[in-house]
Amino acid sequence: MPPTNFDITGFFDQEAYSDITVSFGKRQVKCHKMILCTKSEYFKNICGPTKLFAEASHSVIELKEDDEDALLAILRWLYCFDYEDKDTKAMPDQFEFHAQVYIASDKYAVHSLRDESFKRLVAYTEAVDDDKLVDIISVVLHQAIFPDEITKVVQQIRDDRLHTLLEREDYRTTLAGDSTACLAVIDALRAKEPVRDKKSVSVKQGASAKECVPSWQVEKVYWSCSVCPWDGLADKGVAVVCHSRRCTNRTIPEDEKTTVWMRK
Repeated sequence: MPPTNFDITGFFDQEAYSDITVSFGKRQVKCHKMILCTKSEYFKNICGPTKLFAEASHSVIELKEDDEDALLAILRWLYCFDYEDKDTKAMPDQFEFHAQVYIASDKYAVHSLRDESFKRLVAYTEAVDDDKLVDIISVVLHQAIFPDEITKVVQQIRDDRLHTLLEREDYRTTLAGDSTACLAVIDALRAKEPVRDKKSVSVKQGASAKECVPSWQVEKVYWSCSVCPWDGLADKGVAVVCHSRRCTNRTIPEDEKTTVWMRK
């Protein structure tokens, strides 16, 4: 009886049964059309039955204009169901690596890798210290062009840790040279800031505490985690949990909460 499972991990970059070579930069990786075509529409169009590209008749596919480490990660994923190894994990810029894998896997229609690399990018960015986060923000929000999905992740983590970031001279220097970013930070602070200019309220005799609250205000809880730099706002009476990697879903105690009034 033939086996129901076929382990392809041992065929990654091996001569055995290889019928195509993927070339990029100084690298040449031995591959198999069957594996490439069944896991990526892009490769299927290049060397599959439809043969839409000239490369279909050749034994070498040359890929250009993409990050070489990301391309190698794609091929490793197609065979090994993981895209990191000891070399990539030792890279000094893990954020850039995961981001480039996300960009390349989206281009080459390897959707499972695109989703996985995005998860790892988010987890990594949430866990970095403020030194590294400032570097990431400087690149993603001030220098380079990244996909909206990545930009929004960095913006959200920046907003969650904004108070601690603004205490850093290097981040303030970054903001000083980017007026658009300054306005974005101001908007983020205003969204968090408790109401300070309370209007006078006419209180009827015997009115309840709830009736004394102006209609334009709502009661919230501001929390600041004592274990990590995260803080935020939550609805009154709702359990607050810090989801940072360092805290691992730590419940925020009452002594780390403050009642504030916000504009609706």
